[in-house]
Amino acid sequence: MISLKEIGRLCGVSESTVSKALKDHPAVSQKTRQHVQEVARKHHYVPNAHVQGIQSGRSQCIGVAVNDFGDPYSGRILCAAQEVLHEKGFDLIIIPWDLMVGKNEGLFDRFACRRTDGVLLFPTAEIPDTKTIAQLKSLDGPVVQIDQCWQNERFGYVGSANEDGGSQAIEALAKRGCRRIGMIGYGRISSGRERLQGALNALQKNGLFMDQSLFLDLGSDKEDDQKSRSLLSKYFKQKKQPDGIFCFNDRIAALAIKEAKAAGLTIPDDLQVIGFGNLPVGRLISPALTTFDQQPELIGRKAAELLLNHIDATARKADAGVRIVVPVKLVEQGSTCNPGRRI
Repeated sequence: MISLKEIGRLCGVSESTVSKALKDHPAVSQKTRQHVQEVARKHHYVPNAHVQGIQSGRSQCIGVAVNDFGDPYSGRILCAAQEVLHEKGFDLIIIPWDLMVGKNEGLFDRFACRRTDGVLLFPTAEIPDTKTIAQLKSLDGPVVQIDQCWQNERFGYVGSANEDGGSQAIEALAKRGCRRIGMIGYGRISSGRERLQGALNALQKNGLFMDQSLFLDLGSDKEDDQKSRSLLSKYFKQKKQPDGIFCFNDRIAALAIKEAKAAGLTIPDDLQVIGFGNLPVGRLISPALTTFDQQPELIGRKAAELLLNHIDATARKADAGVRIVVPVKLVEQGSTCNPGRRI
């Protein structure tokens, strides 16, 4: 690979002049700048990112801690965030968060040794120990949490309007004639708690009785499908069945519909179901799933923009702990009845 010194020799100028010419510095004549840049292109010159980082004080790298590489929802968020960061000249260093923490490996040490300018974090369900939190706070760059957040920790956050989504789900079921409404979700994670709170608020607003037996907590969001199916099978064997359920996400809703059918219920005649996420699985089941679109691409863009704003030293202090909530949109399909009537 050609160096600045070699380009200077070919152009008959100094190495410092080459460096300035490649940056379009006005101190170098336009003719010299064009000649130097033409030679650099001809010989496929690529700037040394390490040297540039030393000069600018930035690595132009963003650390990303992801907890599920196979999740289509987080994948769409990450793709959108990457587009925004790429436009600004940043590269991503992606590390499996759950795996690293589970093996007690130095997740944030890896980010620190690479001098990442900031971190996008898809948090685990459980809040890490104080040592891990301290390591996260000790990083030079800002941190933005995506989708989930840890209570009492002052990091930037971008996620869905979970509480509003929970309220909308119950309102939608109530308008469709449901009176025994339940919820199936995860109480250990922030989005699960927020959706539950929204659901409870809407039940009270509509004067509907909250039957504890109709609210199923699946525990951790990392429970496998087999255990979830077992819990759902017991849920649908209750003496008093729900006539409408709101599920934490589309995957759980699809499992719930399968177990409800196995229990002899018809969708949506006997049971109306609403999911959350608007993922492909909801369109593959029969009937197609009524759900909420979380706008993951918008979440990804907002998270990247917030992180870039934090990286700006003049804005970092003011923006620490900023929360951005992205609205959700109801997508009506076949797992619910038409509003105002009950099939």
